[in-house]
Amino acid sequence: MNCLINEKMYSKDSLLLGIRRSLRGEAAAMAMRLGESASVGDVLDTFHAAFGNTETPESILKKFHGCVQEKGEPVVRYAARLEEIFSMAIELGALSRSQNMVLKSVFHEGLHVDLKLASMYKYERVSEYNDFKTEVRKLEAELSTGATGTTKCAAAVNAQSPGESEMKEVKTMLQQLQAQIGKIEKQQEEMRQKTLQQPPPSGNTIRPGLQMRGFRGQRHFRGTISRGVLHQNNGRGNYRPQRPVATNAFRPSLNTVRCYNCDQTGHMARDCPLNW
Repeated sequence: MNCLINEKMYSKDSLLLGIRRSLRGEAAAMAMRLGESASVGDVLDTFHAAFGNTETPESILKKFHGCVQEKGEPVVRYAARLEEIFSMAIELGALSRSQNMVLKSVFHEGLHVDLKLASMYKYERVSEYNDFKTEVRKLEAELSTGATGTTKCAAAVNAQSPGESEMKEVKTMLQQLQAQIGKIEKQQEEMRQKTLQQPPPSGNTIRPGLQMRGFRGQRHFRGTISRGVLHQNNGRGNYRPQRPVATNAFRPSLNTVRCYNCDQTGHMARDCPLNW
């Protein structure tokens, strides 16, 4: 009614006639008691006193910020309730019509958890309240469609579940596999126990690779290495093999020695008589 008065498209008599014809019951009786000379303002004041809002700015703000979407309630109905409380807050002066960001924030906070999480990106991107409400309605439709599709897929999977014979076969294969794994683990444990029970090698033993076969000083070389190994195993110092000492086995007979200077036997080139 205030909108029609502000537009000034209709005269006050026409507005008053329309109000009187639209009233029923107790409201019509209240308008009749005002008399024929009552104006549009008188009728509105009477109705506001009888049916107007009795909330205070504090109480209406509490209702506004505490408004949430009920379980199973569509977004459109929840938005309508919130907008009605928002209009009442504007009439009481608690809010202004330009505070659409406040309306958008309260609307988003009161949504269901699934819709609230799904609309976080749209809340940051869309600034206008009506546009954001449209995006939330789209998300609501997508979520409801997705839930229906999930139920159908689950039913299809259950319809194609394997039979009891296939399940028994799978269980039998698993049991056989477990038995093979246990057998392998048992063999590995037996091998490990045998390895632990073997005596450690003696420190005096010389590896065969260290013996130089066919060498004339084999006995002396072998003894030297043995003393070096024993010396190292006893912990009295680092291993340092000794150089073999020459023996008579290295000295050739003079009867077989040939001189490279005079090509005669019995002496060497350093003792050759031609050098004198």
